[in-house]
Amino acid sequence: MYQFHQEMHLYATKFAQEDVLKQSRNSWVMTAPNEPDFVKLPNERIIYTSPPRASLQLSPATTTAGAEPFSVKIDTGVAYITSQRV
Repeated sequence: MYQFHQEMHLYATKFAQEDVLKQSRNSWVMTAPNEPDFVKLPNERIIYTSPPRASLQLSPATTTAGAEPFSVKIDTGVAYITSQRV
């Protein structure tokens, strides 16, 4: 686990120095049913793929009266660091 944090820090520091994170304010990803990971941008390379243990939970900050609350959670997600995105 410690090595994972070291690697993440190394990549984040490198990207921050190169202003990659500052240039891209809108970060999104496109998936496709036949793609194993995600649709890559032109000339994009995957630098790091985490083990399937990343957790993500989505729920709205406020709910509409009368609407059923929405929430989704996954505990087996994968995080990617690419040459163009985090």
